[in-house]
Amino acid sequence: MKYKLMTLSALLLLFVSACNSTEQVSEPVEEIVVEEVIEEAVEEATAEEPVEEEVVVEDESMAEVVSEQVEITLIDPLDGVTNSYCLDIAGGNENVDPSNGLQAHTCYSYQGDLGTDQIFDTAGFASGILYMPIYDVCAQVASVAAGAELALATCDGSDLQSFVFGEGGTISPASDTSLCVTASAETRFGRSGDHQISDTALAACSDDQAIYQQWGYRSTLDDPITVISGAHAMDSDDMMAEDSATEEEVVEEAPAEEAAEDVAAVEEPAEEAPMTEVVSEQVEITLIDPLDGVTNSYCLDIAGGNENVDPSNGLQAHTCYSYRGDLGTDQIFDTAGFASGILYMPVYDVCAQVASVAAGAELALATCDGSDLQSFVFGESGTISPASDTSLCVTASSETRFGRSGDHQISDTALAACSDDQAIYQQWGYRTSLEDEITVISGSHAMGGEAMGEGGDAPDLAAAAETLGVSEQELQDALGGPPPDFAAAAETLGISEEEIQAAMGDMGGGGRGEGEAGAEDINQQAETEEVASQPDLSLCDTTNVSEISTDENVEVLRQAIVAFRASLSEELLGEASNCLDSARVYLWHNTPANDGNRDGITYGDLTDEQYALFVEVLQAFLSDDGYQKVYEITQLSEGFVGQQNSDLWNPEFYSIDMFGDPENTGSWGFQLDGHHAAINFFVNGDDVSIVPAFMGGEPVADTFNGEDFDIFAAERDMGLALYAALTADELAAAVTDGIAALQVGPAEMNGLPDPYIGDYDYSVFATGLKYSEMSADTQALVTELMQVYVYNLETPFADVWWTEISANIDETYFVWSGDGDASASEYPIFYYRFYNPAVWIEYNVESNAGPGVDEGNHGHSIIRVPSTYNGGDYSIFASAINTGPRTLLEHYVLVEHHAASDFNFDYTVIGLSDEDDDHDHDNDHGHSHGG
Repeated sequence: MKYKLMTLSALLLLFVSACNSTEQVSEPVEEIVVEEVIEEAVEEATAEEPVEEEVVVEDESMAEVVSEQVEITLIDPLDGVTNSYCLDIAGGNENVDPSNGLQAHTCYSYQGDLGTDQIFDTAGFASGILYMPIYDVCAQVASVAAGAELALATCDGSDLQSFVFGEGGTISPASDTSLCVTASAETRFGRSGDHQISDTALAACSDDQAIYQQWGYRSTLDDPITVISGAHAMDSDDMMAEDSATEEEVVEEAPAEEAAEDVAAVEEPAEEAPMTEVVSEQVEITLIDPLDGVTNSYCLDIAGGNENVDPSNGLQAHTCYSYRGDLGTDQIFDTAGFASGILYMPVYDVCAQVASVAAGAELALATCDGSDLQSFVFGESGTISPASDTSLCVTASSETRFGRSGDHQISDTALAACSDDQAIYQQWGYRTSLEDEITVISGSHAMGGEAMGEGGDAPDLAAAAETLGVSEQELQDALGGPPPDFAAAAETLGISEEEIQAAMGDMGGGGRGEGEAGAEDINQQAETEEVASQPDLSLCDTTNVSEISTDENVEVLRQAIVAFRASLSEELLGEASNCLDSARVYLWHNTPANDGNRDGITYGDLTDEQYALFVEVLQAFLSDDGYQKVYEITQLSEGFVGQQNSDLWNPEFYSIDMFGDPENTGSWGFQLDGHHAAINFFVNGDDVSIVPAFMGGEPVADTFNGEDFDIFAAERDMGLALYAALTADELAAAVTDGIAALQVGPAEMNGLPDPYIGDYDYSVFATGLKYSEMSADTQALVTELMQVYVYNLETPFADVWWTEISANIDETYFVWSGDGDASASEYPIFYYRFYNPAVWIEYNVESNAGPGVDEGNHGHSIIRVPSTYNGGDYSIFASAINTGPRTLLEHYVLVEHHAASDFNFDYTVIGLSDEDDDHDHDNDHGHSHGG
């Protein structure tokens, strides 16, 4: 009944508003009228009403009361700490599929809002159903039997969808309350190492299983958990009867208080509301032209995203998420920011800023500081330009690539010269949902609080421009800001500051004041950017660069890379060269990509002679076994799968990026980057490294062009032999169920930085079978297998590394997961790893495989250096440019650490048309080389 009177209170508000809207009534009379209306309304509220009308009102009110979007979580957090485990649609990510059914997954509410695939409606509890409103489906058990899983289907009111909620928080099928919805005690990690998953099914209700069977709900992480209890199973008649019992009491207490609140709300002067409240709306910013995104178009989006969004990744253009029914949190902007000329993301409390005011500068995200780099001007056609140079526009690249989902496309976004030819990539608008029309972001949004007149009214740019005899766009461009720079505008337009201010009204004084000096600084910055982009590496800002080594083995490496560089044209050398301290070093990945999606130069750019010289570089760094693996991966395995789609898999698509100046210094490196081979080669004085090194194969073993290959013969066979030799006690310590993907692999997609740089803490992996607790026979097998990985590096350099590993050998841990029976299958599926303070090794066999490849004939390996040894991965590189073990670059590009690289390639993309696969490559030389 309380809620019924709230509705009545709303009616009172309408009556009061109607009285207030009569302009002829003087203020004293208005107060009397308001009081009379309240008295009459209260009398009507307490009078008897026809039963039929009461039922209708209460029914509507009750629907409002019990309908709330919540997550259903285990009451005991188990090992999930505050996040606990929530009922969740299995799989999830960008393309949630309810047909996958339900599991228990780390709750998403810690991100600030509920995960869409974890949202249930409390209104369903009253009917004994588990209803997910976003997908319009109900939970149902596969059968009423122990072990039956929870599916999702169209709501039909069947017995399989009917549940009883026990007083302790149990959820049971209505037809057998001896069974309870139960989360498994066994958990596994999802895509992110922070997120755990438990299979969920029916099991016998039991006190022993209580922590896995007692459920509650909450709307945010900060809310206490409300136990799902039997009270929720009452039907609507029961609830209405219970509510009617207290109706008289509520009627006596509520109306006067609520009416008074309503009157206060009406009498509060509207003009006191701040302007920011009026214009504040959460929207997505989208290209006005949908391009190839159809209705979804391309939205400004935090790069990377997924479960652990990191604003430090900056902005890109990504398929808009609004088609799902609400906005993606990493695409939400606040229109209030437009008034101040900023692009503000309220969920993460950051503002967009350009890396520099120069063509090619990307869009970063940072704490809002009102700087020039964060100040934008919105053109009338929807362009977004840096306030200090409106000849540049925020531009989505015409080159797109697919994200994790084949439905979602990504375009890099940066500044480019504003141009009619580029208009479809430069004109932006906003909307609150997919159904809304796109509103063009225009110049009128650039006027904010500081740009307003005394009374809070925005100045009329058009009128001011007419008064001054210039176009509106000329005036807006000249003023810049916010805040507007009257001195700069006066100089640009040849009009005095006083005349401009008179035409515009008082817009906050002299703006930047140091406008000319600021512009000079920006020009200087642009010049610096231009110089730094040239291949003259002597201009790179690096420190602590080592002298050229006198070690003859290191000199062999240097001579090989110098000879290769000398063979390249000026154009190719420029494309392949980077400063030693370039963040590009962290952007390596193992996924398939055409040559247009790789940085640097590709194998396809090289002549046969140039390719042969690069092979000599690889052979100088790698042992015979190490080079043979790289050859089989890049030429044979890639050639095999390329028979299915050479536009996707192709030996010519492997890329080369070089760092530093090997001609003149002893600190330099290069990177081989492509599908199933991503290896980092570094030299700093006498130190040589090839980590991180990712190698894989799909297929791992087969025949191509009459040449047999078996990339990981030793890694596979020796691993299986080690497993077979373990004693019962060693097996018990070593074997862990549920690990399939590499735990410290590459980033989740091409274009993202390595997630495990800097001071990543590997100590969480100090589990499993410890070397010091192994038998002597097992220890011998372990060291032999670890050396297979370490001695991919040329022997004299590997010897140095192995000495460090041996010094820490007792702290080595071994973990195994999966099939250890070599006779059960031609390609047994398993995983193992070694963690030592000086080396990290992982090997896995993938169950999925592409066209023409047998299941299990797909494997990966990765070798790294934990941060406990010499600064970790990139330690040689890091020490060359910074005094500490971790560079500032590592700090700035660092992404969420615990994101395991569980990337599975979507093979449906091989069905793309030639048009979809089109790409441009800056250096289309048409070269080829032999195998």
